[in-house]
Amino acid sequence: MADPSSTPPTFLEFSQTHGLSARLTKSLQRLNYLHPLPVQQTSVPLILSEGKDVLIQSSTGSGKTLGYLIPILQKLIQEVKRLTPRRQTFACRHIFDDHQVEVEECEGVVKMLILLPTRELVEQVAATLKELLYYLTDIIASPVTLLKPQKSDPQLRPITLSSLRTPPQILLATPSGLLEYTSVLDLKNLTTLVIDEADLMLSHGYAADLNTCKKLLPKILQTILVSATLTSDVSNLKKVMLHKPAIVKVNETKRKGDLKQFYLDVNGEKDKLLVCYVFLKLGVVKGKSIFFVNSTMNAYRLKLFLEQFGIRSGCIGSEMTGRHRGEVVERFNTGGFEVLIAEDEGEESDSDSDCDSEEEDEEEEETMATTTSSSKRNSPSSSQPASSKKSTTTTSSDFGVSRGVDFRGVKFVVNVDLPSSPSAYTHRIGRTARAGASGCALTLIDSTSQTELEMLQNIRTTQDRLPLPKSTDTLTSSATEGSMQPARLEFDLTEIEGFRYRVEDVSRAVTKVAIMETIQTEIKESVLNSERLQEHFAQNPQDRQLLEADKMRSNVNKVQGHLKNVPNYLIPKGMKVHKQSKKRRRRNNGGSGEKGSNDPLTNFGEKKEGEEGEKRIFLNSDDGTGKSTSGRKAWKMARGKGKFSKRYDATKFRGKR
Repeated sequence: MADPSSTPPTFLEFSQTHGLSARLTKSLQRLNYLHPLPVQQTSVPLILSEGKDVLIQSSTGSGKTLGYLIPILQKLIQEVKRLTPRRQTFACRHIFDDHQVEVEECEGVVKMLILLPTRELVEQVAATLKELLYYLTDIIASPVTLLKPQKSDPQLRPITLSSLRTPPQILLATPSGLLEYTSVLDLKNLTTLVIDEADLMLSHGYAADLNTCKKLLPKILQTILVSATLTSDVSNLKKVMLHKPAIVKVNETKRKGDLKQFYLDVNGEKDKLLVCYVFLKLGVVKGKSIFFVNSTMNAYRLKLFLEQFGIRSGCIGSEMTGRHRGEVVERFNTGGFEVLIAEDEGEESDSDSDCDSEEEDEEEEETMATTTSSSKRNSPSSSQPASSKKSTTTTSSDFGVSRGVDFRGVKFVVNVDLPSSPSAYTHRIGRTARAGASGCALTLIDSTSQTELEMLQNIRTTQDRLPLPKSTDTLTSSATEGSMQPARLEFDLTEIEGFRYRVEDVSRAVTKVAIMETIQTEIKESVLNSERLQEHFAQNPQDRQLLEADKMRSNVNKVQGHLKNVPNYLIPKGMKVHKQSKKRRRRNNGGSGEKGSNDPLTNFGEKKEGEEGEKRIFLNSDDGTGKSTSGRKAWKMARGKGKFSKRYDATKFRGKR
């Protein structure tokens, strides 16, 4: 077992030690993975060598996904190597590292099944898996994702059925998506089952679906359970799904990055909009930022509100299709916009207490593989057994962004709406300060709500202490280092009271009708841009025309240009406008191109050039004509014509005048 305190090996050394495929190692190097993380150093050899059930418990962003993807791919490579040649009508040759193995039959058999709670996680893990298969496509087929069809994406089911005609070796699915296609799946040869984000899956109401899925699977297979927290629900699921598991537990003693947390007292929704506008416009919140709200309506209300002030943002919510949400996340990650508004209901049970202490003592045959340890946190335990959870079939049951989704380079997290539990808060702020980076989290607390004040106190008991402030911090507090977090933000709202009239005028224009029309318009755009529906639109052009006509008739509020700029007299002392428009044309000069302004109100009392007998000299030459820039005079000057002729007498012409 690797010692996490020592210098970690490179992936090349790690692969040689544990016998990983050279091509799999090359894929890891291609993705710039240099060293295996602690959870990977422990989980990979356990899954590969012992072949027993494994429970992986590690915090968000610790590398759990690669911790199970690497070993299951290696197992699949070894299984293909063991195939013996059989006579068939065709043959295919595969090259494994330095060996050549002839396989005369490439059967399509489902060997690996990965269950995840949300569509976003399914698509994200599938993308990671395809990158790892970059040098293995000739021996391992591309994985297939199984998602429950939605009304907004009618082509999903036929496309999925088409991809299942030749069964893939690896399936990724949500529990509801797997049950949707059980009639066409043959899982009797399944060897490995992975249940990722188990705690989140149970909080989404998938307990009943998991029990149904278990009945469809063979009794003998290796099961890997992955969870960020060990709740009582996860403990119950462990008893049902795992048999004498090895437990990989990684509790980091110290965050690699500095996460500073603050809260600000506000009075109602209007104050929240005021703070969001001012902090973004004046650069208090800058860089990539995620604004969390608790409903789709609140998400689009904030999006339309910010757009009126020229602040570009993206929005993801449960009303969108999975593909559309993935496109928005990708645009955010690639720098298409810096503000992302995310719906996160946070309906998650908050029993984060470690449930393994007593149970592991009772189960003597269990093996504990602990990489690091830290002091346990005391958090309220109020969850119910997994068996009592009801399966939900709403459109948002397989949607979630506060857990697992890969948001890159997030500097700020703003909780516009307070989450419903301390664990949901922890997962939200976990989107920043990842991989050694620093980040900041700001939570807006309604000071008139006793429920929110009590939740704030519960959250403060579960968070790390305030780290040492830095000179580059845009948010500071009077609290000293080591104080409880979130700390109170020292900011006086009366200093930005001058912006209130703008905020209230714009917020009145963002009506429910405008919000619903915006949602419908985005859904229509998603349908029109869907690659899966292009063939349908080619055969039925009238459907495209109807959608485009409906889109044109939408009455979404237009952005007013003058609201993009902030008047100087509104800006509080010590602040400045952040990122004023770069392509501003100079209109104050009247188009003359001269420096200064022709506005009489700003120039009153100034002495103009040429006044008080001042002689304004534009040309200086002996005859007073100066050097002309016209083409005709330049031609005469070059050829000695006209007044430039030697015979020219200036006195004659002056006399005629």
